[in-house]
Amino acid sequence: RRRYCKSAKLAGSWQVVIGKADRAMAMDFLLHLCEAYSIKSWGTSWEYFRQYKQLYASVTGRYMDRNNSREVLKWHDATLVPRFNLQAPNSGGKDVADSGDLLALQTFNIAYDTSIFSWERHRIQLSGCYLGLAFTGARPAEFVDGEKKSPKDGCLEELFGRKAIEGSFSGKDEDGARDEDSRVLEEILSQETVGRGRPKCLCYEDILLMVVRHSITIRTSCR
Repeated sequence: RRRYCKSAKLAGSWQVVIGKADRAMAMDFLLHLCEAYSIKSWGTSWEYFRQYKQLYASVTGRYMDRNNSREVLKWHDATLVPRFNLQAPNSGGKDVADSGDLLALQTFNIAYDTSIFSWERHRIQLSGCYLGLAFTGARPAEFVDGEKKSPKDGCLEELFGRKAIEGSFSGKDEDGARDEDSRVLEEILSQETVGRGRPKCLCYEDILLMVVRHSITIRTSCR
């Protein structure tokens, strides 16, 4: 928002500017994004507009006019999409690896990859992530911490106030559970992430391997 205000040479703070925002400014904002940044999908450009509307609602306390929103959508589809050749989300499809691809990845990672990891144990961890993703069908973010860090430019404090930000980081919610059972449940659910400062992805202590013996075949396997 600040970069756009500076680029468009809009007078006043960004809060004042967003408070006076109209349909034309929304269109100019989307045009600025497509010109200044490498946006290849119309899903991405429209997601920016949704965030623009959320910012407008947070600052002004009211929703953007629905008629204006529909007109922006028509302009977006009729002008921006063909002008910047914006593609549909995931139009190229997503490649799916099979067991042969998994073996090739593991072989390359262990035997042929000459890149240097910050810690050599990361090479083994990468192989473990490959196996976990292949056998569980989980998303990568469940194995690797991909949470976005909070910005340090003070924009969150400007939007929501310092007290609200500190409360969200400390895990305290004044409007949360009121009875004792609900409070205990909230503490249990948040102790892994908030209480111990851990990410929401899978960690070592979440994994428990057990060697069990089949009652009929007598063969052992890891579970």
